[in-house]
Amino acid sequence: DFTRQPMAAASIGQVHQAVLRDGRLVAVKIQYPGAARAIRDDLANTELVTTFFRFVAAASGTMTRSDLRPVTQDIVDRIFEEIDYRHEAANITRFHELYCDHPFIRLPQVIREASGDRVLTMTYMDGMDWAAAQLADQDMKNSWAEVIFRFSCGSYRHGNLFNADPHPGNYRFGPDGTVGFVDFGCIKVLPERRRRLFVKMLRAAFDGRKADQIGRA
Repeated sequence: DFTRQPMAAASIGQVHQAVLRDGRLVAVKIQYPGAARAIRDDLANTELVTTFFRFVAAASGTMTRSDLRPVTQDIVDRIFEEIDYRHEAANITRFHELYCDHPFIRLPQVIREASGDRVLTMTYMDGMDWAAAQLADQDMKNSWAEVIFRFSCGSYRHGNLFNADPHPGNYRFGPDGTVGFVDFGCIKVLPERRRRLFVKMLRAAFDGRKADQIGRA
């Protein structure tokens, strides 16, 4: 079975709820035809993209470095990864292995036989969306906030995985205090040195050591 109306939609694709032949409830992420090709063509000229980011940074007064090409290339690489659903499937698998059987962090599993370049099928994550979660009492909100924080920081602390898309729409809130996480298209695998710097920075923030020289990543 396959719902005609999407349960979610974004710029490059949409998500439908479906049921496999074996009865499993799944979410199917489908990329719009031609979306990946259009994005690749738009970003093919990295020098032009760099010029655009340099203009934006200068206009906003946030330019801190003269050479933006490495930053631009990193952004372009992440976008290319986000439109590659096989890459996202690999990200989901990494996170699922890291948090398998976790008491309050829930992650989907990839259905590989029903996935490909432009289609990604995964087990359905139930729970309240962001709007419904706003109606919960403060103690429950505090529990959910702790789960999100532990997930966001724990993934790079214990697995070198940095989730660069912490969007409220990507969370599914459980009445038992658990949180389900979806959408793993924008993930950065941190080199060990940078991971250690992130951990040191977070520890310094907790301890109130604002003057510490953490180092440059």
